Amino acid sequence: MLVAARGGPASETSSRPPAAHPESCIQVDGMKTPCVYVLLLACLMGLAAVEPVQAQQSGKRGSLPRTDPSYKTLIHRARTEGSVPVIVELNLGGSAARTMAEVADGASAPAPAGVSAPAPADSPPAIARVQARVLAGLPRSAAAPMRPATAYRHLPFLALDADLETLEWLMGSPEVLRIQEDRPVPPLISSTVELVGAEEAWARGYSGQGQTIAIIDSGVDPTHHTLAGKIVAEACFSTSSYVSTTLCPDGTDEQIGPGAGVHCDPAIPGCGHGTQVASVAAGHDETYAGVARDASILSIQVFSRFDSESYCGAGKAPCVLSWTSDQLAALDHVYGLASDPDGPLSIAAVNLSLGGWKYTDQDLCDAHNAPMKAYVDSLRSVNVAVVAAAGNNGYADGLVSPACISSIVSVGASTTYDEVSSFSNSAPFLDLLAPGQAVEAAKAGGGYGAASGTSLAAPHVAGAWAVLRSRAPSATVDEIEAALRITGRPIVDARNGLEKPRLQVDQALVAGALPVELTAFEGRVEGQTVRLIWSTASETNNAGFEVEQALVTAAGPGAWRQIGYVAGAGTTDTPQTYTYPVAAVEPGVYRYRLKQVDYDGTFAYSPEVEVQIQPAGAHYLSPAHPNPFHARAAFTLTLTRPQQVTVAVYDALGRRVTVLQDGYLEAGVPHSFTLDGTGWGSGLYLYEAVGETFRESRTVLHAR
Repeated sequence: MLVAARGGPASETSSRPPAAHPESCIQVDGMKTPCVYVLLLACLMGLAAVEPVQAQQSGKRGSLPRTDPSYKTLIHRARTEGSVPVIVELNLGGSAARTMAEVADGASAPAPAGVSAPAPADSPPAIARVQARVLAGLPRSAAAPMRPATAYRHLPFLALDADLETLEWLMGSPEVLRIQEDRPVPPLISSTVELVGAEEAWARGYSGQGQTIAIIDSGVDPTHHTLAGKIVAEACFSTSSYVSTTLCPDGTDEQIGPGAGVHCDPAIPGCGHGTQVASVAAGHDETYAGVARDASILSIQVFSRFDSESYCGAGKAPCVLSWTSDQLAALDHVYGLASDPDGPLSIAAVNLSLGGWKYTDQDLCDAHNAPMKAYVDSLRSVNVAVVAAAGNNGYADGLVSPACISSIVSVGASTTYDEVSSFSNSAPFLDLLAPGQAVEAAKAGGGYGAASGTSLAAPHVAGAWAVLRSRAPSATVDEIEAALRITGRPIVDARNGLEKPRLQVDQALVAGALPVELTAFEGRVEGQTVRLIWSTASETNNAGFEVEQALVTAAGPGAWRQIGYVAGAGTTDTPQTYTYPVAAVEPGVYRYRLKQVDYDGTFAYSPEVEVQIQPAGAHYLSPAHPNPFHARAAFTLTLTRPQQVTVAVYDALGRRVTVLQDGYLEAGVPHSFTLDGTGWGSGLYLYEAVGETFRESRTVLHAR
């Protein structure tokens, strides 16, 4: 898997990786390629894992504690190296962990000078304003930084290089909540499609069609046979700084559009990684297919070139590493596409086959990776899953970040014999297993080869997500995750005794974990009959549908009431069509909905449909209901053209009891009236409507 640039704390539960397991190398055609390990990075850089520094919200300058070990580490790096790359979380006056969907939309403030990714017009204004204030207030020494600052569009973060004076200023600013180091880290690196049941899913008609998988990696080779024509959108976020060089094709730090997501130079180890990952998720040609063979790919390249052995390892320069800030920019871009209701892409999942520091405590992982978690949560809020590789260090008690984040779907590796791969990381909070050893994958430049790593396990799950979304486009992240957990083949890890489900996508399609997928629902007016027609693409444990109706009056929709029931088809992948006629419907406007009920009693409502039954003449005065009545009864009056109308109630002797309406009424909707029998004697009453073109009355019996 590719190793992400992640900040990690120095603590009892977050540690540097030990010596890498021999099987954590990428293996291609049985030959090991040069491998770079997380431990090697940490040792050669001589860096302590840095815990994000958080300001006390006192509103005073100098609010960050100067004795905090993380603060001291950042200060030491800035003093000795001249500057330190950081990610800054800004204070909006509320919760810093809000999702993007919870930030109000609005026009953005003007982009500050020197910002490489200015906020667009639809970005939340509060974010843009505080970003502009902080950047404008930076000391003059930061006026010409080694790399431009990045202002994220959808969440309150900045990424920049900070010298000592700038770092001191940020630590003292009341508009800064947290600061964490922006880290670069290196890549880690039989047909498994049949093993996970993908072919059975295709046979049922579900192969990821209409869905897109975002591959955030080292870029994808668009000329490879199995990926040709699959890439529907591209972007690149790669950084030129004092230690790295951008790998975006046009030489900038940010490139969006055709050609931006192409793989970096295959001569540099790790540059072919994204092509491998993409092929496992969604490749398809005459001889090879990934799990979601008919899904599309959003390719985002997030790696930069490093030429220093202090970063790459002795004898291993040049290499490619990914800054955390570039990964955040990629997630920000995906969110912008996924949250656009008029956008062309239906993004099912994001694949992150990269990772950083070990965590044995998931709460600590969430706290120390707050920016990444905020983006993951925001993507979940728009129904996009983020899938991440667990890591190849052989840990039996922890995962690397970002897989350790609680809202990410973490994936470990298994063998074709359904054993946990010895190199695969494991922990109680690992979510799923998928094949990750000797996996056939595409090679950048052409051809195929066997590769191993949790990097190859994760795209099996990302592909499965697209398959299940092609079956149930409205299924939530929670529903699909539950389906995969419930139906996976259980495998016990001999190292720690933990039992985890191995991906079985065909079983997830039919085993009852996904909802009934309604594809159409309409109401047709046939005289005084409303014919309701609906269709399902597939059903799971569907007992049936309760048909509900509500009358819409000028005052709004009335209460829903059940008017019928239609039995369901149970569990089936065969499309079904249902019809239910509602006969003798009185003139008026009605809404209908379906209450789909499972065998276990759980239920879900369909979208509503609205129909209108027109009066046969110039008006329609409905019978009162109930009749007889004790306390109250109701009736409606519907007009075909607007006019002055008087509605009054008379007793059996012709005396006027009350006037319910005397004035102008609109046409086209039922006007509702209530008969309040308080103080009335028992007997027969008449209610009469008199308009410019009609007069009609009906009777009702009041029983005290």
